[in-house]
Amino acid sequence: MAKVVELTSRQLNPSKRPGLSLKYAYRPQTNQERNLVHTTHPCLACGRKGHIINGDCGPERKKGDIIYFRVALICDCSYMNFVNVIVNELPEYSKRARHPVTDDLFDSLSDWRIEELLQLSAASGHLGNFTMARKLVDRCIQIAPDSQGAWYNLGWLHVNDGDYQQAIDAYKRVLELGSDFPSALFNLGNIYKDLQWYNEACDAFNKFLKLYPKHIQAKKSLKECEAKV
Repeated sequence: MAKVVELTSRQLNPSKRPGLSLKYAYRPQTNQERNLVHTTHPCLACGRKGHIINGDCGPERKKGDIIYFRVALICDCSYMNFVNVIVNELPEYSKRARHPVTDDLFDSLSDWRIEELLQLSAASGHLGNFTMARKLVDRCIQIAPDSQGAWYNLGWLHVNDGDYQQAIDAYKRVLELGSDFPSALFNLGNIYKDLQWYNEACDAFNKFLKLYPKHIQAKKSLKECEAKV
């Protein structure tokens, strides 16, 4: 296993790096270029290229006229990288794409720095640098107070610090902002369970199971909490 190195101060600042945000996504012109993304993208944690051991391109996504994939790349240092790959200009997508990729297609997107800062925060957490991870999340919230991803990551960091009330507040904020992070309900259920607030835990797990009725751990935790009520 490769040695995990500390991120430098330069690496911890948004810098329009390829792949980390949709605006600066990889834009392959051929399928051959697309298939080489995993060999050219440096791992955000260890900084090396060519050490991806597994990958999953996930479902096709669209933002306006942009067709893209969010690709998960697992490095042999165990860090999961996420990179955006826009496919508008590949032969099999060019007929479906209304326009070539131009700067004006990104005008309606969220600030590109948010995606990049969140990934840098995750890399910092992976490396055990939770102070830096918190600074990066705080910066995200400063730039975009309604970023669900930033509030979700903040909740995790508060749990890691053992500050459950702050974590509860962060996860509740996630749920107030939208439905993109239903796992915030599952995380709230686990916090309430640890605090022995079993009624609140049952409520959170029930709401989560309405969305994911086959989730084994949630069903088990709900049953345990119901027995305590």
